[in-house]
Amino acid sequence: MAFLTIIVPVYNKGKYLKGCIESILEQDFRDFELILVNDGSTDNSGQICDESEKTDQRIKVVHQANGGVSSARNKGLAVASGQYISFVDADDTIDKDMHQILIENALESKADISACGVRVIFPHKVIDHQNAPSKTVMNHAEGLRAAILLDLNGGVYNKIYKSSIAKNIRFIGRMYEDVYYVFQAYLSAEKSIYDNRNKYNYIVRDNSVSMSPFSEKYLDVITVSDNILRTVARERPGHLEIAKSRDLVNNLFVINLIFMAGRGNFSREYGIVIKNLKAYKDFVKKSKLIRLKRRVAYQILMKSEGLYHFIMYVYCLVKDSPVVKRYKNN
Repeated sequence: MAFLTIIVPVYNKGKYLKGCIESILEQDFRDFELILVNDGSTDNSGQICDESEKTDQRIKVVHQANGGVSSARNKGLAVASGQYISFVDADDTIDKDMHQILIENALESKADISACGVRVIFPHKVIDHQNAPSKTVMNHAEGLRAAILLDLNGGVYNKIYKSSIAKNIRFIGRMYEDVYYVFQAYLSAEKSIYDNRNKYNYIVRDNSVSMSPFSEKYLDVITVSDNILRTVARERPGHLEIAKSRDLVNNLFVINLIFMAGRGNFSREYGIVIKNLKAYKDFVKKSKLIRLKRRVAYQILMKSEGLYHFIMYVYCLVKDSPVVKRYKNN
């Protein structure tokens, strides 16, 4: 039985899959099993998985009919046998010492979850902040707060989880599904640790979901955010203000995408999001968690949608925000 299980959901990633697999096999930490879940790929991804399985006994391949990334990750969880579990996306790579660091930190601090920083690689730039290396050990309340606010990166991929936690949670949905999974994991974790060194390479490609223009599926962001808010209200009311502040930010994010894509093209989706935002009028006035920039943006939106759209677009152009790339793709 391997100490660590690494799960890679695979769907039509033949162009990048070999690089992902190689980065995993070249790790300093060797005691792992790699589960490749081919989710009904129609390119050569399945063949690459099978060929890779023949080259290394640590690799296990599972083929299934296409069910989406959540289904593929859940299948990997069902067959995982490691004491800790991690996830890597099929078009990303990891530094060779990532899992060694995560495991050492987990064992030293007796943590249920161990996370590291993420290097974000866009087609035209790389975000790789080089701060002084630091580790933060968090109790349950601190870890949950960080997870809700996405201080640890909302993705499932830059972390390892104790199997007893990971296998008791399931992925649900099409987008933002990993954010809710991570939230549930930290809801169950008594202790966690975060190492700020960037060891996971999140590669944003022109055809990535995160670079795609707005569509109805982006409402999943709002659904997940609302699920987190409702769960916190029910089970951890002390974190409710934090969850509300995050939900506000998520709704602003989605309405920005709607404006960029053309509000008239998505009137139903716009109505849902703007209704959510209007409900936060008193909260924005009172909460100290809302940054001044977002407070001002919210007030402008409530007074003049046209002015808000203009200012938001100019700001994104100046900051070279990926949201402009989405707009150009539309």
